[in-house]
Amino acid sequence: VGIEYMYDNLLAVRGGYRIGDEKTTGNGYGTVGLGLHHWGFMLDASYMFGGKSKVPARSTVKISLGYKF
Repeated sequence: VGIEYMYDNLLAVRGGYRIGDEKTTGNGYGTVGLGLHHWGFMLDASYMFGGKSKVPARSTVKISLGYKF
């Protein structure tokens, strides 16, 4: 489940939650993120809350840079 708010087609604020499954990931986990889009360039950053989940990427920050043609 997730939500995104885009302000002036420039700044995005995101949040989400993955409901856990005891057989695969254990408890659920949340994510938050920000995005900046300007002149075709996109800079996005996110953080995944780890908690007690079994996901290897828990408690991590992800950053991406892109260009929209």
